[in-house]
Amino acid sequence: MTRTATIRIYLAEPLLACLILSLIVNFCGAKNCAQFMHSQATNCLSILLYLFAASVAIWAGLFFLAASEFGKWLASRNALEPIQVAFVVTNLIFIGSAVLMVLCAYLNEQHSAVQLIGLFSCFWSTTAIWPMVNNARHILKLQSTFQAQPKQVTPIKPASNG
Repeated sequence: MTRTATIRIYLAEPLLACLILSLIVNFCGAKNCAQFMHSQATNCLSILLYLFAASVAIWAGLFFLAASEFGKWLASRNALEPIQVAFVVTNLIFIGSAVLMVLCAYLNEQHSAVQLIGLFSCFWSTTAIWPMVNNARHILKLQSTFQAQPKQVTPIKPASNG
């Protein structure tokens, strides 16, 4: 994957979140969005912590895969590092959003900028769910393809007589 394609991939999620936020603010108003974010911040925090835990669990599973023959095969094709980076970025999005939810819960809705940034981070986290699940699905699909390949058997060397 080229550097330009990677940049496009990582910019797509926040741009989509920004578009969703701008549409909702346009229809509902910034004050109503800030009030909503303040009232729902603790619920969003709970969901984000579950998503963070799931993402860390999948990422931990990737470490076990990296130690296997399949992980060596992925590393030989330079595919292991981009997968790990994708999970790190997803984890950072989830934990950053969780910290913002704590701020949104404790600051009142008069801090509308913080509330709107918190709403943006919730949308960004929501858009990050599908790529995380899709990456895990592709890893499992690759692993099943790898395991279905015929294994190379090394010839048995005859024992020396003497």
